[in-house]
Amino acid sequence: MCFKLFRICAVSLLQSVPLTPSSFEQRLRVPSAWFGMRDSQLDELTGVEPGATFVHHSGFTGGHKTQAGAIAMVVRALNEAKAAKAKEAEAAAAAQ
Repeated sequence: MCFKLFRICAVSLLQSVPLTPSSFEQRLRVPSAWFGMRDSQLDELTGVEPGATFVHHSGFTGGHKTQAGAIAMVVRALNEAKAAKAKEAEAAAAAQ
């Protein structure tokens, strides 16, 4: 598990899961381009339905007005991480 989702007041939050319970290091953060972004600017970057509210400047948590939007942000973050990992593997293989 890389993210957990929960609802507080009118916002669905996504939060990165730490490597260990006492660690500040996260298993996966949202894409760095999202760090510190809010509202319509974040909507544009994430490409999910309008309603993104924020991503913390360190990328460990963020929010969306809807649960579906928060889930879409997590899916997008996972897909981007998967693509980045595949690109790194290709570069490593090409370097050999």
